Amino acid sequence: KEEAVVLVRMQAKGYKAPVPCRVNVKFWHGDMRSRDGDNSLSSLFDMLKDAGIIKDDKWQFVPSAHFENELDRGHARCEFSIEPVEESHGN
Repeated sequence: KEEAVVLVRMQAKGYKAPVPCRVNVKFWHGDMRSRDGDNSLSSLFDMLKDAGIIKDDKWQFVPSAHFENELDRGHARCEFSIEPVEESHGN
């Protein structure tokens, strides 16, 4: 986990996500083994938080997330993007 955090931090080059933000994720699985999608998303959020990219993964900071799962045999990976979310001023 720590190695992944360091790699993401290096690739982010100081990027800080806007607050609030939407995280879009695509998990590419290298095989057909069964996996729990929300655990994968939670792990990604923890890594983004530990890398300092998102301030927190609470709903106030990341009110929207979308993830997809695809198969790419032998080439497992995760791709994500972060975009600002317009704040709503609900009652």
